[in-house]
Amino acid sequence: TDKHPCSTAHSTAQHHILTIMRPQPSIQTLAVTAITGTVTILTTIYITKSISQYGLRGTLRLLWEGDHLTPECRESMDTLDQVQNKTIPKLGKKLEQLEVTMEVAKLNCVDGPSLDEKTTTTEEEEAIKIQILTQYPKMKTDLSGLSYNLDKAAAKIDSARSDGEQEVKARKKELSNIIVGLMDRADVLIALCGERSQ
Repeated sequence: TDKHPCSTAHSTAQHHILTIMRPQPSIQTLAVTAITGTVTILTTIYITKSISQYGLRGTLRLLWEGDHLTPECRESMDTLDQVQNKTIPKLGKKLEQLEVTMEVAKLNCVDGPSLDEKTTTTEEEEAIKIQILTQYPKMKTDLSGLSYNLDKAAAKIDSARSDGEQEVKARKKELSNIIVGLMDRADVLIALCGERSQ
């Protein structure tokens, strides 16, 4: 009942031949399978994140139209981008220049003729105002222009439509707060020049 050594070698050789002849997945097939699996996982993650961020309607709009916002809201976001990237930096720079000018003028007032001890705070403020406006006669005009442009920027932000989109609402609120901060700083300068903001 012992197997002949030749028959054992023959059956082993047949097994190896059958193993070699059995169709093996090609590298191309493996690559396609791996890529398909990766794309499926990434797509699922992207859609899940989009739905949690933009909601179902926003995600469908993003997939179909390439933008999660309605055209009206996109136009509003573009307007807000312009205010944030161009208007606010320009107004902030102008305000800083006026603040520096005002500080220099106030320092020059300290170095100027001294007021006697009987001078009241109101008289002192009036003297400083006169000194500032004497040194920088355009100060009131510049402040008036800045105040006007800040009001204009605030109106532009306010007029941007949100149509219930939280992203647009949050952006409007953020930019409005920045403008209010700039307005408060401008009001301080306006008060020093003896004028009240509207």
